[in-house]
Amino acid sequence: MATKDAINRNRVDDLPWPRVEVRPIFYCRDSRRRDRDNLGASLKSAYDGLADAGLLTNDYYLIPMPPEVLVDRKDPRVELIINREEA
Repeated sequence: MATKDAINRNRVDDLPWPRVEVRPIFYCRDSRRRDRDNLGASLKSAYDGLADAGLLTNDYYLIPMPPEVLVDRKDPRVELIINREEA
């Protein structure tokens, strides 16, 4: 739903994109060390959702980047920075 909302807000109309690069940013409440492999793996359903929303035809065409971990004590969240890549 968040992807469909972002597509509509940004008036993206040339879908599906051939490939996307996704850079996840995890904003955590504290600065404890996190296992970046597990953080990346936890995004599988989010990556499936990008394809389900029509951003790309299949998550096979998604290029995941290593996650970045930052601290935001008041608003922990995960943001996905998505860039279109040409096939």
